[in-house]
Amino acid sequence: MSNSVCFSGHRSKKYNFSAENKQLIYERLTLEICSCIKYGYDTFYFGGCEGFDLMAAFTIIYLKRIFKIKLICALPYENFYLSDEFDNISRNDYLKIINKCDEIINITGEQEKTLNCYAKRNMFLIDKSNLLICLYDGKSGGTLNTINYAKEKNMKIINILNI
Repeated sequence: MSNSVCFSGHRSKKYNFSAENKQLIYERLTLEICSCIKYGYDTFYFGGCEGFDLMAAFTIIYLKRIFKIKLICALPYENFYLSDEFDNISRNDYLKIINKCDEIINITGEQEKTLNCYAKRNMFLIDKSNLLICLYDGKSGGTLNTINYAKEKNMKIINILNI
């Protein structure tokens, strides 16, 4: 396992990504990622979802111009970008990001959504990483499940809402 970081956080429909919130999230995220790079982390995994995942990926892409780091996308299934999760704007953002990833991994090997594909993807992210950076505000769902799995693995967790 390399010095890897993964991201988990809410989608836009579960979290208020107002312009002011987005700016604060990007600032905190950039500071945390730069701190990780300073301490030797060089590989960053994200799950490809709309919302915080794409924000984290955009941040890594920006920082790749400065640092020698890798961005790896772990998709729950191959045609994920065609899902109704994405509106046209976030789908376009996704396609911009996916073309700049160093690697794209289809976790389930399936073409379409399957039972527990998101949970499998989240477990993969944790299993491949040493650190979790998340955006978590107490709501139930995939982010909470990912955090709980990271805790079971005794992984260090940074919630950028608590910085």
